[in-house]
Order: sequence, then structure tokens, then C-alpha cells
Amino acid sequence: MLLLTPVLAAEEPGSLDAQLSPRDSNRAAIGQLLDGLHRAAAESDAQDYFARYTEEAVFLGTDASERWSIAEFKAYAAKPFAEGRGWRYDVVSRHLVPTGNPEIYGFDEVLSNENLGLCRGSGLVVFDGARWRVAQYVLSMLIPNAIAASVGRETVKALEQVGQ
Repeated sequence: MLLLTPVLAAEEPGSLDAQLSPRDSNRAAIGQLLDGLHRAAAESDAQDYFARYTEEAVFLGTDASERWSIAEFKAYAAKPFAEGRGWRYDVVSRHLVPTGNPEIYGFDEVLSNENLGLCRGSGLVVFDGARWRVAQYVLSMLIPNAIAASVGRETVKALEQVGQ
């Protein structure tokens, strides 16, 4: 199930944005940022996708080796995006967490992916003076507690096989 944040008009007198509190306006803009991030990835739109990250952003993938600067992540994604093989994660739920600084929010979202099942995206978004951008994105696989021990054992075996 894909939950979409409504697209809001540009801030003009009488527009919905003009009627929102600053905090609500931030939440709407951050929702649009993250929804657009997922849309751009699904459409293999590298330009739009990476424009949504800060220049110093870090992406943490599901593998322990996947701690990438945005430049490293762009290099990783270049081939699949060029071949039209982006990735699709549908938003199931999302929470935004104010940090006390109105220009920084934390977030966590449950995502659904055809191959990986339920995942969690979490991270930080920052306002750069003009727009919201992702400063850190962490993608994790969600494992039901009932099978966590067996998944853990399989992970240990797999890491031993590759010498980690």
C-alpha cells in the first residue's frame, strides 16, 4: 500500500501552505521530499533522485559494507538507473521526529519491496535554506522476531564464508 502526501500549491495568500503552521508546512514538504525520492528511484531518474540528497549525504544499505558517500552511492546506482532498473519501495507508514532545530528532522518509514518484503528507511533531513534534502538514509530489512535467530545464524554463516 502506497501512502502519498498530498501535493501542496506554492505558498500564495490563501493557499493551503500559507494556512499551515511552520511545523505542519515542514512536515508536508518533508513528506513530499521522501515520496519524491521513492518515485525517482522507481522511475530510475538519477538526476531527480540524487538532487534530493545533500552534497555530504551518507547512504547506509542493508549490507554491512554499504556505507556510502553520495558520490559512492551515485557510482553504485549509475548502471541500474541507466538500464531502467531502479528500485521500488512503497511507503506503508512514516513518522517524522522534530529535533528541536526547525531545520533538521529525523524520520523513519516502513517500506514494502517485492524482493525484500518489509524494510525500514530512517535518517535525517535538513533544510538547506532553499529546500529540504536527505542528509542520511539508512535502509534496513525488517525481520520478524519469530525467525530472527535463524536469520542471524544464516547471516553468521554467510559472513564466515566470505571471510568477515
